[in-house]
Amino acid sequence: MRYLLLFISLFMFFNVTKAQQADTAAWCPPGATWVYSVSAWGPDSYLKYTYEKDTVLLNQAVKKIALSRVNYIGPTVGQGRSESQIGYEYEYMSNDSLYFYDPTSNSFILKFDFNAVQGDSLVVRNPRSTCDSLPNFPDQDTLYIDSLSQDTFNQLIFDRYHLSSGSFESFRFDPVIKYIGSFESFHPEVSETTCPLPIDGYVHKQLFFYQDSLRGRLVFSETYNDTLVDNIISNIFRTESGISAAKEVRVFPNPAQDELWLDIALNGALNLSIYNLAGQEVRHFQLHQNHFSVRDLPKGMYILYLRTDDQQFYQTKFVKQ
Repeated sequence: MRYLLLFISLFMFFNVTKAQQADTAAWCPPGATWVYSVSAWGPDSYLKYTYEKDTVLLNQAVKKIALSRVNYIGPTVGQGRSESQIGYEYEYMSNDSLYFYDPTSNSFILKFDFNAVQGDSLVVRNPRSTCDSLPNFPDQDTLYIDSLSQDTFNQLIFDRYHLSSGSFESFRFDPVIKYIGSFESFHPEVSETTCPLPIDGYVHKQLFFYQDSLRGRLVFSETYNDTLVDNIISNIFRTESGISAAKEVRVFPNPAQDELWLDIALNGALNLSIYNLAGQEVRHFQLHQNHFSVRDLPKGMYILYLRTDDQQFYQTKFVKQ
């Protein structure tokens, strides 16, 4: 019995030790992919940043990172999916300082310093992130490293930086995982508390998962169970083979008060779903004509999904006045 207890103790010790290894991988190795969930585009909308290749920009060796937007109706295969290319990001690391390319100034801007310690300050900028309701909104702010802690993901220990904003309280970029990035957004973003209106069509972004060839997959979502997470991730990386891509459909009038009309040819019934910006399905019914009433919907923006009998999918946004 004594030897059995010793064996169990050693087994537990080595397994705990294995689960507490510090992350030693570099920033943006092969296969690096960041996926942020975005609530403003309705349910199951994501921004996907994928490291594509090494290249040179402004005489600087950089990582070329493709940015795309992924939308699909649900985690079930065959419910419709669309992916649209948005553009590219260019970043590089130097002495543990991460820089990103800003096309507005045609220069590289400091994004984060992974050598920072508690008490340090960091001036962040993102001239592309503006506040429409405040035309004189500053394009930079000072962030302070309030504290550092550690988190364990996929049996790896990561340093986490906890930040606070400076006097402007203009940007949010908190917290940050070392060599991975921010939980809030890929770049510093205008603070919603300072600018409450949607910025560039976004309401909120959150790092859903990250993966690369060295660390594997790190899931940061605490909202969904493991099965739903696996289904969502598999759909994000699914090709269009076997799935009908969701097409844009025009609706009018938009904004609408009483009725919404669809610019679509009807070949049988349409299965219609309406979601609010919180991702909640507020209407679901079959439609046999090109218009329906929205009179009972509260004012706001909605996401409309349509499915035909021959499994064609359509989507759009509309505003109820």
